[in-house]
Amino acid sequence: MTEQMHSLTVSAQTELRALQAELQDLRDRVEQGARHDAVEWLRPDADRARASVMNLLRYLHFRRSDLRLLQKRLSNQGLSSLGRSEGHLLHDLDRVLALLSGVLDGQWHPPQPDSGPCIDEGEALLSGNTQHLFGAHRDGAGVYIMVTLPSSAAEDGELVSAMIRSGMDCARINGAHDDPVVWNRMIEQVRQASAALGRPCRIYMDLPGPKLRTAPVHAAPIFAIHPTRDASGRVIAPAEVVLASARTPESTDPEILPVTAEIYDDLKVGGRIRFRDTRGRMREIEIIGRDLADRWKGRIWHTAYLEPGMPCRWWGPSATPGDRREGCFGPFPERPGFLLVHPQEQLLLTRNSQPGIPAQPDAPEPLARMGRIGLSSPEVIDDLAVGHRVFIDDGKIGAVVESLIPEGAVLRITRARAEGEKVRGEKGLNFPDSLLRLPALTEQDLEMLDLAAHTADIIGYSFIRTADDMATLMAELDRRGNRSVPVVAKIETAQAVRNLPEILLTTLPRRPVGVMVARGDLAVEIGPERLAEIQEEILWLCEAAHVPVIWATQVLESLARKGTPTRSEITDAAMGVRAECVMLNKGPYICRAIETLRDIMQRMNAHQHKKTARLRALHW
Repeated sequence: MTEQMHSLTVSAQTELRALQAELQDLRDRVEQGARHDAVEWLRPDADRARASVMNLLRYLHFRRSDLRLLQKRLSNQGLSSLGRSEGHLLHDLDRVLALLSGVLDGQWHPPQPDSGPCIDEGEALLSGNTQHLFGAHRDGAGVYIMVTLPSSAAEDGELVSAMIRSGMDCARINGAHDDPVVWNRMIEQVRQASAALGRPCRIYMDLPGPKLRTAPVHAAPIFAIHPTRDASGRVIAPAEVVLASARTPESTDPEILPVTAEIYDDLKVGGRIRFRDTRGRMREIEIIGRDLADRWKGRIWHTAYLEPGMPCRWWGPSATPGDRREGCFGPFPERPGFLLVHPQEQLLLTRNSQPGIPAQPDAPEPLARMGRIGLSSPEVIDDLAVGHRVFIDDGKIGAVVESLIPEGAVLRITRARAEGEKVRGEKGLNFPDSLLRLPALTEQDLEMLDLAAHTADIIGYSFIRTADDMATLMAELDRRGNRSVPVVAKIETAQAVRNLPEILLTTLPRRPVGVMVARGDLAVEIGPERLAEIQEEILWLCEAAHVPVIWATQVLESLARKGTPTRSEITDAAMGVRAECVMLNKGPYICRAIETLRDIMQRMNAHQHKKTARLRALHW
C-alpha cells in the first residue's frame, strides 16, 4: 500500500474508491453513447469539426443525469466538480480519474490520446471558430460588439464611421426592414468607413424568417386630441392643434386637423370653433395664432374625439350670436385601427389575412359578438389545438385556444390589463405549444439571400426551428455558389431550443456557425421566468460545441434610445461577457452605448471568462 494510502482514513479511502468507480462508469457511458451517436452525426469529410462534434455528443450524454450530488462529493475531496468542463469534457473526466488513481494506487495515468481536446485546445477551438465569424479582435482578445444599422446609415457615412470608431466590430443589417437598394448602400458605407479607419468591421445580414404577425385592423378615421395631464390625471396644459384647409395637401397629414375651407379662410386670433365630439361632449378650440409654416393654430383644454363630417360652429373674437356660422371637420386620413380586448373575452383568429373587425356585443350572430383578426400565414391555424397558448405583441396579450371552427381559432384572452389591451396590425404572434409547419425560408428570405450570399460576411437565420431548416439554408447557399460563409442560428422559439443540439450537429461539419440568443421572442415563447435558465443552457451547449454565441435583445436599450442606462441594463450587459459577441440595437445615442459596452466588456474580461471567475487583485 502506498504512502498516500497510509495517510488516508478508512472512510476517506472508501469515499475515494466510490468516486473512482462512479466516475469510471460515467466516463464509459458517456463515451459509449457518443460513439454510438457519431455514426449518425459525424460525416466522413468532417475533419475540421470532428473534435467539436465528438465533444458535444459526449457533453449531451454527460448531462443526461443529475450530477449535483456527485459534484458536491468531488468538491469535498478537493477535486474538480466538472462544472466548467463544457469545452473539454472527456479530458477533464480523465484528469480526475488520473488523480484518484495516483492517490489510491500510487500510479499516474495521464489522459488517453483519444480523450478529446484539453482545456487549452478547447479554448483554441472556440477562439478559432469565433474569428471565422468576426475576424481578428481589435484589442487582440475580448468580446465583439455587433450593432444594428439604422436606415439612415445608408446615406450617413459619418454615422457609420463614428460607430466603428466607438467600437463596432460587426454591422447588422435587419432584413425585416428597408430593401436591397438600402442594404447595398449600407454595405458600401461600412466597407468604405472600415477601410478609411483601418479597422475591420464585418457585415452581418439577418434573414427576416417566417415571422408571424397580425393582419391589419380596419382603419379608424378618428382624430384624437389630448391635453397634458399630471400623474393624478389633472389637466396642466392645453393641447395645441394645427389646422389646415381640407382642400390643401396638408390636410392628409395625420397630425393636422382639417376643416372646411370656409371655416379656415375666416379664422382669426381669438376666434372659437365649438362642437360635440363622438361622445356627445361639448368642446371648444380657441384660435391662438399661426405656426412657423403660417398655419392656424388653436388650443383646447379637454380631451376630444372627432370624426369626418362632424358639424361645428365658429365665430370671430367679437362676433354676436347672429354671426356664428356652421361648418364641419374632415376628411381625416385613415389611421391604423385596433381591437380592444379584455381578460376572459373571446377573439377569433381567422383563416385569412383580411382586416380585423372589432367586437359587436349587440349583434345577433355569435361570431359577430367577438372581435376577429387575421394573421400573415393563415395556414398555421391547422397546426393549433385546443389548449395551445397564443401570445400577441411580444407577450403583452396572452390567450389560449378554446375551440377550432371552420372560420378559425376561437381564443380566450388570459392576459390583458383590466382596462383592455389594443391589438393592432403587424404585431408579432407566438405559438409556443404548436409545431408549426411553416416553410423554412420565405420568398423574402430567398430574395435577400441572392444579395447576402455574395456580399455578407455572416448570414443570420431568424426563427429557425429544426435541423432541416438549417440544411435548407445551407443548400440554398450552395446553390448560389457560397459554401463557406458562416451562418448564425437565431434561437427565438421553444422548438429551436429543443432542437439546438441537432441544429449544431447538422451545421458544424459543413460550415462555420454561431448562435444568437434572441431573448425577445424567446422570452415570449418559453416565459420570462425561464429565460435566464435557458440562456445558460444555450451558452453551455455552444461552449461544448466550440460555437460562438451572440448575446442579443435590449442590451443597454435605454442608453441607446434615451442617453441614460438603467442599473439593471448595466448588470445585464456585464453578463454578456459570457458570450463571444454582444449585440446592440439602434438609437440616437448608439455611439455612447457602444463606448459604454466596450468599457464594461474590457473591465469584466479581467474578472470573468465564460463560467470561470478570474481572481484579479481587488482594488478598494
